[in-house]
Amino acid sequence: MLHPFDHGAALAHYEQSIARIEARFGASHPSLAGLHSSAAGELCQLGRYAAAINRAEQAIALSNLAGNFGEIFDEAHRVLARARARVFP
Repeated sequence: MLHPFDHGAALAHYEQSIARIEARFGASHPSLAGLHSSAAGELCQLGRYAAAINRAEQAIALSNLAGNFGEIFDEAHRVLARARARVFP
């Protein structure tokens, strides 16, 4: 039996983690890229596409700053494309 997943709770968790890291290390800390990417994915699941675009763009920018073009960078681009397709059909 599948259990329902609470995307709102997951988003709240990511936002709390982002706030903690930003408070401690600043808004440009490279570890925030993955959290922003994950938050963008949850925002898409919740139908909040404009906010998802913003988070995905933040993830991509932080990945660029860190020179990290791996899985997080790729996932942020996928989420960004999905959100843009919903906002700009």
